[in-house]
Amino acid sequence: MTTEESRETVLGFLAAQGRGDAEAMRRLTADDLRWEPPGSVFAPVQGREAVFEAMAKAGAENFDLSTMEVEVDGIVAEGDKVVLLQRMKCRTTRGTDYSNVYCWVYTCADGRVVRMQEFTDSQRFRDLVIG
Repeated sequence: MTTEESRETVLGFLAAQGRGDAEAMRRLTADDLRWEPPGSVFAPVQGREAVFEAMAKAGAENFDLSTMEVEVDGIVAEGDKVVLLQRMKCRTTRGTDYSNVYCWVYTCADGRVVRMQEFTDSQRFRDLVIG
């Protein structure tokens, strides 16, 4: 894939995710999608449906999703890789305020996201979310 194709694929996926459009998210991800969250918090998940289920479960168990605000600070794309820097803040399901910085590395192939690597301050996540 070209850099522009990869960038557009990821932006399309993020837009679909933001509006809760599961069908568009499925079209823009590979069957064997892999999510690699911070290893000290969650284990990697393989397979589109398993990834979507694990991410939804983690979100609902840990955050008051109605309070979630995400701000994109930058996007860099090169070839099949797209790197996204974002800030997220919300309330946790424990009732505490949460904010953190995330770096996502998306790998694309054949017009779809095939791998999502998530990097964040996992100790901050543990302290504020898990307790």
